[in-house]
Amino acid sequence: MSEPPIGFMQRRTPWLLVGAYLMLAILLVPVYAHFPSPNEFTRWVLAAALVERQSVEVTPEAAMLGPAFEDLAVLHGRTYSNKSPGLALLVLPAYLMARLFCGPADPTNIRWFLYAMRLLGSTLPLVLLAFCFLRCGRDLGINRGRVTTVIFALLFATPLFTYGLLLFSHALVAACLFGAWMLVFMDPHRHAGAVDVMAGALMGLAVLSEYTAAASVLVLVAGAVARRRWGCLSRIVAGGLPFAIILGTYQRVAFGGFFKLSSGFEKFPQFREVARTGFFGIGLPSPARLLHLLVDPSKGLLLFSPFLVLVPLAWPTVRRRFDLPAVATLTGVPLITFLSIAGYANWHGGWTVGPRYLLQALPFLLFFLLFLERSRFEDILLGFGTVAVVLT
Repeated sequence: MSEPPIGFMQRRTPWLLVGAYLMLAILLVPVYAHFPSPNEFTRWVLAAALVERQSVEVTPEAAMLGPAFEDLAVLHGRTYSNKSPGLALLVLPAYLMARLFCGPADPTNIRWFLYAMRLLGSTLPLVLLAFCFLRCGRDLGINRGRVTTVIFALLFATPLFTYGLLLFSHALVAACLFGAWMLVFMDPHRHAGAVDVMAGALMGLAVLSEYTAAASVLVLVAGAVARRRWGCLSRIVAGGLPFAIILGTYQRVAFGGFFKLSSGFEKFPQFREVARTGFFGIGLPSPARLLHLLVDPSKGLLLFSPFLVLVPLAWPTVRRRFDLPAVATLTGVPLITFLSIAGYANWHGGWTVGPRYLLQALPFLLFFLLFLERSRFEDILLGFGTVAVVLT
């Protein structure tokens, strides 16, 4: 694919974009000064409890945040994080590093713990995801300017811009799922055994960090089996098994059963009722919710990243260049994500930037854009996306 190196993004390399995003993450400490960030704090309380008291029960740590703090699960008078534990476990080294300088956690130094934990648990995965696109572009022989454009879109024109700066699990899960896809379907020098195990580990970490990633993992596993028969399944399972054991053990210790999710014990009654409907809170897709996910004035994905309307234009090219299992997983992960969240009553995700539950599908959609030619219309849409995301 040839594309003339016109304009700022085409003249600069992807490395400068990644460096700019890293500099932004390092210099900007995006703490809501007058608003408790519940999704982040619930990871902080679990990390603090594990380090300070070697416990998954977080009652003393949650008490530091006051009675209004709601992102918790309660069982028999004991308090736990209401999130899957993967991200909190992953950022323990960052917590320990911050502790060397700040001492034990207390309400006065939460900012510095979150700062370190964000860099490891959110910023680094998003940067690694950008490198995945750089590797894909190189292996596919795609013009470097085109790869740069897509990396710019990833970092600055999708809601992942925000979630690479905050201690949410979405950047991590997106990187894990797309990294697993790339290992299975893109590695030209693959050693099948090791690659399958690594892909399984990434899938396991994704589910350990976000329950809803399980549906996408099933799509990826089915595609891997369809491409290379059943021989790869045992290796993928072997890679993911340690993470499944960690998740099951955590749920057994905290909630009394290997398959009892934290969402079933939400402190906030409305969230608890949602989790008890359908399959762990997910029912049949609603056309109205699907429309909201795409074009809602405050949450719609196409309002934050309107250039995604161009994705279908690349489908014929992708279909010619990849085998059926690869194309099926590229389209299947976004499809299953959209349909499952369209069946979830809390589809909007609370006080957030964009439809955050869809973000695990974004890398798969952006991959299609590698195969489009640059156009003025795309530039305009990309500009709108950048303004919408960065200003928000």
